[in-house]
Amino acid sequence: MLVPNYQEYLQKNINSLSDDELMFSSIVKSFYSDNGSAIWTANGLQEHLTKQFLELYAKSEEHGLSPEIFGYQIINNDIRKIQNNEVGSSEELYRLLAEIEVQLTRANVLYAKTMKYGATDPKEVNGGKWKYAMDSLRTDFVTDALKASREGTHYLMSLHPTDSVYLALQGEMRKFLALREQTWDSIPAFSADSGHCVKNVSRIGKRLLQLEEITSTYVPSDTLGRVLMPAINRFRENRGIPTSRHLDEETFTALNKKPQEYIDQLAANLERCRWQTKHKKGSDFVAVNIPDFMLEARSADTVALRMKICCGRSVNRKNEDSCRVNGILPAARTESPLLYSEIYSIVLNPEWKVPYSIIKDEYYYKMTRNAMGVTNKEKLYFVDGRTKKRVRAESIDWKKVSQNNIPYQIIQTSGKHNALGLYKFNISNSESVYLHSTNNPGAFRRRVRAVSHGCIRVENPFELAAIIYGINEYDSLKIDQLNMLVGMEPIS
Repeated sequence: MLVPNYQEYLQKNINSLSDDELMFSSIVKSFYSDNGSAIWTANGLQEHLTKQFLELYAKSEEHGLSPEIFGYQIINNDIRKIQNNEVGSSEELYRLLAEIEVQLTRANVLYAKTMKYGATDPKEVNGGKWKYAMDSLRTDFVTDALKASREGTHYLMSLHPTDSVYLALQGEMRKFLALREQTWDSIPAFSADSGHCVKNVSRIGKRLLQLEEITSTYVPSDTLGRVLMPAINRFRENRGIPTSRHLDEETFTALNKKPQEYIDQLAANLERCRWQTKHKKGSDFVAVNIPDFMLEARSADTVALRMKICCGRSVNRKNEDSCRVNGILPAARTESPLLYSEIYSIVLNPEWKVPYSIIKDEYYYKMTRNAMGVTNKEKLYFVDGRTKKRVRAESIDWKKVSQNNIPYQIIQTSGKHNALGLYKFNISNSESVYLHSTNNPGAFRRRVRAVSHGCIRVENPFELAAIIYGINEYDSLKIDQLNMLVGMEPIS
């Protein structure tokens, strides 16, 4: 039994901690002051209670989190000193018990906050390219977590995400955590066609067995046969690699990807699932999957349309580490932002107001070489940035214009020649991005379609517009009138 003044010692210790040492320090200090007793070290170390929480933190890797961010080993070491009677005085015992209490309090609050709101700031992680409105932390959230901790880990476990995507990612995480300790030799690349017998094909079968990408009854051999080839193609499909009857270098690169690389990727996606947003999708929405270069439109919870998209370019930095800021790789200016918004209007036959960055980085060079040729070919006109009045193209001497101070706005007239094509889908956001069609559909034939300056090009704008017209209950006459504006024949 502890002497009565341990609680006084603990309160003084907690009150001395700074915000850097104790998360939500003012709320935690008030909790201990108001409740008057310790949680994990009341009347000595509560071994059964601390064991529950440490077991929960030990399993945090299944959520893509290191147990050490919760101080797992530090707490264990302090507990072991007490259990092994390595404490020389009452003062040292108080110090260890207070440290255990503070560490478990910090871990408890951090775990609750991480499961409910995420461990990181999505805006910072995404280099500012995050435009969702986030749920804010409730004022009573920390207090509720601390109060519930007296009864064990049930409250923390109730905060675990339960949606199907998160649970599926967790299942994959458990698989790769188990594979992490296995030998993972690199399979050398070689050429082989379906049905052929080639040395080292059996190593592909063994790797797919490790990855659980082929039936467990498969016996590896050096024949690229009827069981192995379809399994390889399923493996490719799961990783966005085109299927074929041949082996290629891209497939070997994917086969040689180490478990830790999968673990890191899964951890990032589990964290994305934990970020809470205020807006919840209804049954009618358009989702743009940037990594997959695809758009999906749903109407009444049914997939009504899927199409290819082109998105903003990322920058292939040769030395990524030198570009990081506080460990975060900032987003490139041309990357498409991650956002939730609303399509508030469709512009038919839009003009294109060329962004200043594109004028400066691209059009300036074209204009200094052949201003009138570019103007006539692309059907451009110019507006004075100060007076907002139209300026005759032939009156501008681009060789006398400073690239760092271009006083003109360039606008491309509407029509099939326009870079935005015939449709522009406006969405509310602060980065001036939107969905639009294009006058150059060739990019849709590429596998990697990160080619734009940030906006999203859609492959079938007419079909997307038709879905939106339907969601808004436009009748056939109104739809025909709109379609005629972009040169289509009426059908009503």
